[in-house]
Amino acid sequence: METPNSKAELIQEMIAGRSAWDELLAQIPEPAMREPGVEGTWSVKDILAHICAYEQYMAAMLEDMKENNGNATAMLDSYYQMQLTMYRAGHPEIPEQLQDVRGDQVNEVFTAAYRFKKASEVLAMEAQAYRKLTQWVESFSDEELAHPFANTGKTLLQVLPRQCYIHYHQHIPVIKAWWEKKQA
Repeated sequence: METPNSKAELIQEMIAGRSAWDELLAQIPEPAMREPGVEGTWSVKDILAHICAYEQYMAAMLEDMKENNGNATAMLDSYYQMQLTMYRAGHPEIPEQLQDVRGDQVNEVFTAAYRFKKASEVLAMEAQAYRKLTQWVESFSDEELAHPFANTGKTLLQVLPRQCYIHYHQHIPVIKAWWEKKQA
């Protein structure tokens, strides 16, 4: 998938990606969402938790860019640091500080944070994270979305798709194959 060229194109892709995501998830009843083995050991609920965290962080980053205060990201960091501290009780090999956690370890912490929630709760939280992300995207101008940011030199138009609709497209085929196999 190509990088969108404008805010309108980005939002259009976000809506289309979200529609495909919601359509698939609507087919799966809550009890099935908790079953492990959909993607590795992950359940659909775990995949939702994983995506939720990335959407939360992206929305927080956009909020902090607009508000110039860093509070939204700091609040998420605080929450996930607490989750990491609890997770480390059973996984001491994971670094103590959130900023030191890398790769699959990040995903472990994100999914563990939602482990004791109902699938319907995680589904609702992920939908809320998407709505918040969309609201913040809508508050940015085309120029702001096309301006390189942070130390990466990438634009928001380059980064945002991987945090929502491309992320969905990465998981949809796996969930769909699992669900179809389960229905057979």
